[in-house]
Amino acid sequence: NEFDLRYVANTKTFMVKTAKGLQDLNKWMTGNMTTDVFKGKIKCDPANYVFNITEGSTNAKKQNITLAANITLPTVSNGESNWIPIQYYQGTFNGSNKTIRNLTIVDGTLSNIGLIGCLLSEGKVKDVNLENVLIDSRSKVNPPYNKIGGIVGYSYADTDDDAEVSGCTVSGKIWGGFSCVGGIVGCTENDNFIRDCTLVAGSELDAKDFTVGGIVGAMGTNCKVYNCNVSAKIGSYESETAGGIVGRAGSGTRIEKCETAEGSEVKGNMRVAGILADSNSSSTNTCKVIDCINRSNVRLDMETSYEEYIGGIVADGNNIDITNCTNYGALTSDDAVYMGGIIGKGPSCKLENCTNMETATLTVTSKTSDQYTRLGGIIGYARYLVQVKGCMNHAAINHTYNRLKSCIGGIVGEMYNY
Repeated sequence: NEFDLRYVANTKTFMVKTAKGLQDLNKWMTGNMTTDVFKGKIKCDPANYVFNITEGSTNAKKQNITLAANITLPTVSNGESNWIPIQYYQGTFNGSNKTIRNLTIVDGTLSNIGLIGCLLSEGKVKDVNLENVLIDSRSKVNPPYNKIGGIVGYSYADTDDDAEVSGCTVSGKIWGGFSCVGGIVGCTENDNFIRDCTLVAGSELDAKDFTVGGIVGAMGTNCKVYNCNVSAKIGSYESETAGGIVGRAGSGTRIEKCETAEGSEVKGNMRVAGILADSNSSSTNTCKVIDCINRSNVRLDMETSYEEYIGGIVADGNNIDITNCTNYGALTSDDAVYMGGIIGKGPSCKLENCTNMETATLTVTSKTSDQYTRLGGIIGYARYLVQVKGCMNHAAINHTYNRLKSCIGGIVGEMYNY
């Protein structure tokens, strides 16, 4: 009873067993294969079921998918692709803890890039393992703004209808041009939930000129990331914003019980942090980072004339609450910065029971900048309504800047309008 693709009518589920079956299903869902042709490629359960769903329709995009076996996509030459993202998916993609190997997308013209390009309200992806992924959108000279993730490029949900990605792992390399890049999801918007996901050791992520995060590149209002782990190299000197777990986060977002592993690296040129690089929340709907641990080394390679921020947990956080977080990773910059063992710059932030450990040394060796350095074991620059409670710094602070424009403290570098 071998099959490439079987449709179980009573559960609206496609059972996929081979690479050919997965590729044929993708073509039909995106409207690139007619239903008449597609019917000749599937088996139905029950056998007398009349399959008549229109290709590329909304109904087609709501069908469920379950992997029935490990799948290896075909080998392709350098610069070629073996996968076109499933666009606008709204069903449940159940990986059954099976593995899809060698997914390759080399294309700078697509807007939403991943196994699934765009996951819509009520859409779910669970228990999918991607191994040896290669996604590269840098090939176009002037690419569009891309949202790139190993599992999902762009996940959008209406306010009351969550989209969810859970139990997924990714290993490989994901490189973006002017992009929002995440190891699991590139960009989320409105009430998304990403949980129990892992970016596997040896993976590499980069986003030239924009944002990159080990799990999510950027997440919008009320999105959540829970119990996710990263062991990878995140960003480069070309990455504007780089976070070990999340690049950017909006109002009402929550990052909880997430961890970056020892041996990981996070690099960027403007906002760089072990957990979250940048948060810009409203005072009535704050971003929350809870019970997170950073073990990655964090480095700011400054290539701009703007203000730069680096933190063991958060780089730049506006209206953010950080609770029970610990940093073990060393922080390094060659030039003047806002640097903090927990947060680099914290306008209107609250920190409680956070620790910067002995291994988390803070080092600034200035080369050319005339900007001030604010350097603190917990907060580099505390501005406006800032609260610090039960926090400890055990790390050394090394500063060889030969100018007088420096504010350095074991807990706080500088307080302004405190």
